[in-house]
Amino acid sequence: MIDLKWREHVTCESCSLSFHDNCIYVNNGTARSLFFIYAQVVFKKHVTPYWCVKLIRNGSTGKSEKVEAQVRGAASKLVWMGRIITLTGGDSVTLNITGEYQNEETFWGAFQLH
Repeated sequence: MIDLKWREHVTCESCSLSFHDNCIYVNNGTARSLFFIYAQVVFKKHVTPYWCVKLIRNGSTGKSEKVEAQVRGAASKLVWMGRIITLTGGDSVTLNITGEYQNEETFWGAFQLH
């Protein structure tokens, strides 16, 4: 399994999002809102013949996990994905990467849209 721990814990009291355990969480006080989620993954071309990147929404209590976006292939070394999704307080998103990638060139994040 690939270690996705890019940061330990990033949050602030006035922010609608926080990052912990490789997930971006929507703070509980945030009402239903649109978020732009983005990711860039750079694979090690000669090591990874087949790869897959999934953006997964982990619903808050009573909601199921849902794959919001998925890109898979074998030809390209660089994957960029972006998706606008609706999230509510308590929801979280995570990135599931299959294949060996370059940590220093791989990133992902989210913006709340107003």
